Amino acid sequence: MVAWPVIKLGTLALRTFCEPIANYLKKEAVYHPKIRQYIINFAQVLVLFFNRCLRFESPVIGLHERRVQRRIYDYAAADYVPIQPLDEDKAIGAGVDLLREFFVFTVVGSTVIFKVSEARKEEERRRQEDELLEEEIELRRQEIELLRQENELLRQENELLRRVLRRRQETELHRQELQFIF
Repeated sequence: MVAWPVIKLGTLALRTFCEPIANYLKKEAVYHPKIRQYIINFAQVLVLFFNRCLRFESPVIGLHERRVQRRIYDYAAADYVPIQPLDEDKAIGAGVDLLREFFVFTVVGSTVIFKVSEARKEEERRRQEDELLEEEIELRRQEIELLRQENELLRQENELLRRVLRRRQETELHRQELQFIF
């Protein structure tokens, strides 16, 4: 019970410190040459992908199919503007923002997954406890039934012993009467 509030406070502290860590990663990623190039390439791919998806320009679809799509969706040929790649600064900004958001999402997502798994484990533990209690209740019911049966047997034995005692008393009385007569 004491560990659960500590875990909650720990995750809250982790969320609180997550933003500055993400901002630090953002700042440092810009200065590292390999990471900088990966971020630029990734941001350019994302821009091209999303712009093509929004404009119905898949690289798999041919020129004729694109014209048909433009006509269907009322895109005039004059409205078509080729997609230009981002300049380096914008690409770095977009990529680093995506990296920062990915870090925050990963931390918060893993916290949620942890809490859900803990809740599932707690529910499983409670279910097992309930099953054990149900088994114990069933055992107690069986014991009560056995005690009732034993009580009934003892009552029958007691009744039988009373009859035997009565018969003996009657027999004794009858013998005393006979002795008196003779």
